[in-house]
Amino acid sequence: MKLMAIAAAAVLASGTVQAETPSSGRIFCAELRRVLDVAALDGDFTYLERSRAAPPRLGFRDGCQATGDGKRHYWACSQNLSPEATSRDALAARVTGCLPEAVRAKPGLTRDAVFTLPHARIHISEIGGPGAKVGRIVQLTVEAIPAP
Repeated sequence: MKLMAIAAAAVLASGTVQAETPSSGRIFCAELRRVLDVAALDGDFTYLERSRAAPPRLGFRDGCQATGDGKRHYWACSQNLSPEATSRDALAARVTGCLPEAVRAKPGLTRDAVFTLPHARIHISEIGGPGAKVGRIVQLTVEAIPAP
């Protein structure tokens, strides 16, 4: 027992133990949960912009921002020339992986994915594509749904 404790102390002292870098999927899920926590509280997403912690980017190069009016609150992310990692299908798969309890709406005529939770609605839209002149334009919006 003493030998194991000495070996563990030696490993820690040598600095060979490194913190595991979280995957982009784990980061996405953690950031999405931060956004959903604010939606469940009061929907004032400006808190995420003012927080000491970096605002959730949800994989978008230029980040996201709070928007809305006095009645509706949104956390909105968008990107032009969006890579495959932030396509509608890739983001929808990540949302499904992070939030299996989210109810996905049936596909409509547009290239959108909509997920509903008790306090929020996640809407992912995509126009254009990798071969289009303007590229792929993707938008992900989390809308806070006030309690009835």
